[in-house]
Amino acid sequence: MATRPKRKPTKGKRPPARARRSLLAARPRLRKIALEPHQIDVLALALIAVGVFLGGVEYAHWAGGAVGDGVVRATKFCFGVLGYAVPAALVAGGGLILARELRPPARPLRTGVICLVAALTLALAAGTLGIGPGQVPADHFWHSTAFETRGGVIGQAELWVTSHLFSTLGSSVLAVFLFIAGVILVTGATLAGAIRATGTGVAGTGRALRRSTDELRATVARRPATAAGRAGADARPEYPSEPLLPPEPDTTELVVRASTAVPAGAWSGARPLTRVW
Repeated sequence: MATRPKRKPTKGKRPPARARRSLLAARPRLRKIALEPHQIDVLALALIAVGVFLGGVEYAHWAGGAVGDGVVRATKFCFGVLGYAVPAALVAGGGLILARELRPPARPLRTGVICLVAALTLALAAGTLGIGPGQVPADHFWHSTAFETRGGVIGQAELWVTSHLFSTLGSSVLAVFLFIAGVILVTGATLAGAIRATGTGVAGTGRALRRSTDELRATVARRPATAAGRAGADARPEYPSEPLLPPEPDTTELVVRASTAVPAGAWSGARPLTRVW
């Protein structure tokens, strides 16, 4: 077998450098955990159970013990007023996991929920559109008693970052943007579809109002204008309305006797011809 001759390195040219692996590619990767369907169902039922327990502690004032009271206080510390919705969110999340085969898979629910939570906490902290008690004074900005009634420590951190990067008005605009984006991602609707549905609903409502106004105007026009006329119309007995039929024709004059002359000898002994009309 013939061997290929080796190429002599040319002077002045270096051999091409080999590609180096990046530091991110060299990092150890976590092994993905593959769960079986029954294991996912068990986790969903666990979320529902935790949500029901925290809801009883939060809404019905059950005795939650150290764990229940601590989790409720932690949710209020992190999310502020939005922490009251955490038990309901856990129950809804467990239900969505159980119904994962029924819901459409194209909706990025995780990203939508993150956008909604970030928008609501930031809006509560910044007092966007009058939501919440308003902003916190500078000397009480990081006090737990202040931000627990607003957006929690998460909302305060978002407000601190966005107000320094943009302004308080920029924080409000960002909160509105995140809320609209979250609604679009969760529901899968588009702005064009929402505008079209709103226009259809407004048009239907306008037609219904116009029809009811015309009926009311016709009713008022048929009613007597004076008090005496209205009293007489109210006192007049109501008879059932029957369809009007045309008058029957007079049949007494319909019988006409007409005698015609018969030539002599044509009919012997015949009676005169009588026509009945």
